[in-house]
Amino acid sequence: MRGLNHLVGSFVIALLALAVTLGAIVGAVGESGTLIILVIGLICAVPRRCSNCRRFHAWTATYRWEGGERTLHMCRHCNGIIRRGHSPTLLEDLSDWRDSLRGWRDRVAVLASTTAEPVRRPPDAIARRPENGSTDRQGPPKNQAGTSSIEPVTELGPIKKAPRSGQEPFRASGESIDGADVLDFWRWSFSDLVSNATRGVLAEYLVGKALSCREQVRVQWAPYDLTTPNGITIEVKSAAYIQSWQQDRFSQIGFDVRPTTAWSEKDASYDTDPKRQADVYVFALLTHQDQKTLDPLNLDQWTFYVLPTAALNESVPGQKRLSLTTLIDQQPEEATYSSLAPAVQRAAGHGKQ
Repeated sequence: MRGLNHLVGSFVIALLALAVTLGAIVGAVGESGTLIILVIGLICAVPRRCSNCRRFHAWTATYRWEGGERTLHMCRHCNGIIRRGHSPTLLEDLSDWRDSLRGWRDRVAVLASTTAEPVRRPPDAIARRPENGSTDRQGPPKNQAGTSSIEPVTELGPIKKAPRSGQEPFRASGESIDGADVLDFWRWSFSDLVSNATRGVLAEYLVGKALSCREQVRVQWAPYDLTTPNGITIEVKSAAYIQSWQQDRFSQIGFDVRPTTAWSEKDASYDTDPKRQADVYVFALLTHQDQKTLDPLNLDQWTFYVLPTAALNESVPGQKRLSLTTLIDQQPEEATYSSLAPAVQRAAGHGKQ
């Protein structure tokens, strides 16, 4: 709405300016020249579009310091930086509008040509684009005629997952590769236990061990992380003060608690209603603050906060993220590794009351 108001205001200003000088312009260039100038004036009066949120209404801010100054073009809607050091040109704005129109045209074409329910892919089936610009997912092999040599498949069920021993070798041309087995891959990919992504998986593993959970193999896209022997579903969130990269201060502790739409592995579809899927949340905090002695394998350096999902839904129903202070305000039960299992049982009982 702000973008529309700004556009209307620019239009009125352009008309007033042109009306004042209309007589002089008509005398100088004639009626056709006046029309051309009018069109150019209206186009130039259109405000800039944000390349982040795709909305209009940008503003310019100049920041000065001892070494010089820099002009930043900011968006009033998302506060994103649109351009650095120069104003967006008319051609850039026209290019944005052209891309937007093409996007809508493509959407309409897809809707018009779709006659059946589209196949929904799991999240890991989305092709990612690395920095070099090429996708890291390849399509089916092509035959000499240029068409796919793989016959279409009507149905592929979920792959059964079983724990590996780590001794399984990698093979090439029917021969095992020396020194390359699953254990070597695990060492290569998961040795940095302080890393954000790996620490999150480690926290799930620790909670699962403490609760003797059912899962033998982690399912990445399951609606929740763990299931206890008596059927309590668990969502595990982790955080730490110390990261594996360079820091000038401790990380601010926060946990993601946004409602989600569950994805079903059996029929490859999403639920329609977002919600918090598990019965209980376990917030695993690596509390140690001395980098020299930091050891995620030392469970005395961890603190676990247990909270029924019902309590979150009641106090912060739509909130996406919790700071540590906000979490403490919810009065979770604080637990160590050895006391985690009974704390989860109590939280589950409280949530069902």
